[in-house]
Amino acid sequence: MREPMFLRVNRFSLKQCQRMLTPMGYARQTDLPGKPFETRRYLVGFLGSIENRAHPRFSVKRLVGTPMHIARSRMVNSLQRLAAAAPDSVYFGETASFRESITIGAGERYSEIMAETKICLTPRGSSVETYRFFEGMRQGCVVICNRLPPHWFYVGCPAIQIDDWGSLEAEVKALTADPQRLSDLYRETVAWWRTKSSEPRSAA
Repeated sequence: MREPMFLRVNRFSLKQCQRMLTPMGYARQTDLPGKPFETRRYLVGFLGSIENRAHPRFSVKRLVGTPMHIARSRMVNSLQRLAAAAPDSVYFGETASFRESITIGAGERYSEIMAETKICLTPRGSSVETYRFFEGMRQGCVVICNRLPPHWFYVGCPAIQIDDWGSLEAEVKALTADPQRLSDLYRETVAWWRTKSSEPRSAA
C-alpha cells in the first residue's frame, strides 16, 4: 500500500487577498502504532541524504558547499562523535537522495526508525523548512533543527533550534543529563502536533 502523503497547500484568502500559509506536513511516513517514549531504542537518530547530488560534481555549489550540505556535514561530524561514545543509542543512515528515501518500502523503514527515536535531527534541506521536521513531530520525537521561519504555526514550537550543528553534542548531553526536560519536551511535542499541524487541525 502506498505510504500516505500530507503536503502543504497554501490556501488563498479572498478577504485578505493573500496566501494563508499552512504547515508543510509529511512526505514519507506510514501509520505505525505510537511507541512509548521511554522504551524507544535510539536516543538520537537521522536517516536521509547529506548533500544535493543534483548539482554537477564540479559545480561551484558542490565545491563550495550549499547551506544544506554545510549544515548536514557538520551534523554528521557531531553525530559520529556521539555514536563513537554510545554506539547502541545512536542511529545514522545515509541515502543517496530525497527521491531514494521515498521509494516503495523506504517509507516503512524511515517510519520504523523514527518511531524508535527519542531525539530526531532535522537539519535544513534546500530550504530551511523540511518535511523531516513534521515527520519527527508526528512520531512524538524531540526535534533539534535549524532556526525556523516566523510562521504562525512555529510560534511556541517545542523544537530545539540551533545556529550551528557543531553544538549538537552539547545539546544532546544537556538533554541526557535532564531526563525530566526531555520528557516534558516529548509531551509538548505531541500537544503541538495535535493543535498546530495534524491533518484535522490543518484542514480546519
